[in-house]
Amino acid sequence: MDAVLEVRAALGSTRILDDELSDDVLMTRIMQSDAAALEILYDRHASMVLGLALRITGDQTLSEEIVRETFWQVWRSAGTYQSGSFSGWLFRIARSLALDA
Repeated sequence: MDAVLEVRAALGSTRILDDELSDDVLMTRIMQSDAAALEILYDRHASMVLGLALRITGDQTLSEEIVRETFWQVWRSAGTYQSGSFSGWLFRIARSLALDA
């Protein structure tokens, strides 16, 4: 990815497409209080979190609240994330919230 950034900088364009950023890179940016990175992760994973919450709770409204709370926890707990499987970490948060609900 550094080579891509260098080429874009040389061409005068440092904008990176959302799809080019890994979940780990986005988490690093969230640790630096980058709300746009959280939005990208939300767009990528919210539907899967909703599906998980729906399977556990069977309630649409409650599941939507669980999605919101899950991503709030991602924001608040970003410092505890260790590089690796973001989706596994995310789903553990969502599953725990859904079971508690």
